[in-house]
Amino acid sequence: MPPPGGPQGDVKTVLLVKMYHGKKMKRIVVEQWYRDHQSPYHTVTAKPHPDKPFSIHDVDHWVVEGAPMVLPFQDVFLRPAQGQEETDLVLTEDFFATMAMQCWQTATDI
Repeated sequence: MPPPGGPQGDVKTVLLVKMYHGKKMKRIVVEQWYRDHQSPYHTVTAKPHPDKPFSIHDVDHWVVEGAPMVLPFQDVFLRPAQGQEETDLVLTEDFFATMAMQCWQTATDI
């Protein structure tokens, strides 16, 4: 049972991760959605670099478009930030390239 006055199953933001694993097209799309939007609020795409051989082990072999993605602290934790340690979550280009490498590694190992 949730604490009195606390969140009651509220959701303010959602991240949707789509992985495309075709022979000619490999990419990962991360969409940030808010409750009142009819389309994604923000989209980041990670895909293999067109001029480098496909590598799941090298961050430099990925192109990331749309980064950084900022997730407001209050939308994630459903309360205002308290203190300097509690800040918005900033998902950087390097974060998305690393995520893409880990996703492809998992898909390859299956």
